Amino acid sequence: MQSRERRTVQRIHFDRPLRATVANGKVGIVDLSISGARVQHDFALTSGKQMRLDFEWNSRRVILSCRVVRCRLEKSSEQQAVTYLSGLRFTDGEEIRSSPLRDLIAEQVSQDLLDSRRRKQWDSILIVNPAVA
Repeated sequence: MQSRERRTVQRIHFDRPLRATVANGKVGIVDLSISGARVQHDFALTSGKQMRLDFEWNSRRVILSCRVVRCRLEKSSEQQAVTYLSGLRFTDGEEIRSSPLRDLIAEQVSQDLLDSRRRKQWDSILIVNPAVA
């Protein structure tokens, strides 16, 4: 059976979680879209609870109302630490439109595409002339 991708918006994945706060606690944003975020943290969040996500990205502050869609306990075997992964859905369309979030995501997608093209060009140079490697 084929799995069907439910997401309809571009999602940005951060190699290193982006620091943020939610419910007066520190979280790391793992990925982000205009509709929501996935965050990791060391405390439980209550599904269905409304709160605000506050973070700074590329020197721009973003504060958005959100609802906890899910909170799942993860255990890191490497660190023997307890970590939670939560899904947050942004709930105020006007906040999203007036925040810099759309522009920040568009900039990141453009940069990722440019980086991808550069890597492909570099790979083709190595393939054409393997003696360089």
